Parts: sequence; structure tokens; C-alpha cells
Amino acid sequence: MVELSDAGWQPSKEWPSDHLRLDTWSPRNPDASGVGDIDDIREAWDRSQRLNMAHAPRGYLRVPDHDEARYDAETQTVLFRRNDTLTTCYSVREEAITNDHGVAVRQAVEAQFGDIGETASTDNRFTEGGA
Repeated sequence: MVELSDAGWQPSKEWPSDHLRLDTWSPRNPDASGVGDIDDIREAWDRSQRLNMAHAPRGYLRVPDHDEARYDAETQTVLFRRNDTLTTCYSVREEAITNDHGVAVRQAVEAQFGDIGETASTDNRFTEGGA
């Protein structure tokens, strides 16, 4: 099976999703209208590296359904793609982690790419019984 990212995947007209532009990326680097800048999002995707969520304990079960996750070290963000649309992103910065999705993403990034440079998010503050 050929993976979309490996076959020169090109974004659809719907790419990135409104949720990504309005809710999750916009606080990082908004355009003049206050929403996530499409070019910034595309550049982050292009320079990012594929992330295997299996590196986090129960990683695939702890994040939204997706076809591919990619980590951009420059923005310290993991972008998620489903079909041909980038659907959401999570910061791996400790101060930006607000739920177990974020903890799982950070655990996977640290396991695959090494220390991010802050205290690791391996605690169980968002999940009953731990990760």
C-alpha cells in the first residue's frame, strides 16, 4: 500500500480544516484576520517528520482517529491528517498540554525523537489509572 505522504501527497481544497485554522493553529501564528495562516501550516507539514503514535502507551487509543501524524520540531507541534485533510494539531510544549491527547502526543514525540528540552509529560494527570 502506498502511503499518501510517500507519494507526494497534495492538499485538497479543504486543507487545512476549519478546526485546524480557527481553533488549534491560530493561537500559534495567526494571519491578519486572526486565524491560522495556511502557508505556515503547510510549511510545518512539509518540514515535519512522520510520528508513530504507538510509541506512547496506548497511543493510538488516546488521540483522535487519523491516518498520519507528523511532528514539526520548529513549532513543537504534531499535525494530524485524515484522508486528504489536515484535521488538527497538538503542541508538545508542557504549558500548552491541556488533556490526555496532548500527553500522548508528547510521549510519542519524546520516545521517537528524544528529549524536547522540558520536563517529560509522563504523568497521569488526565487519565484515571495512568498512561
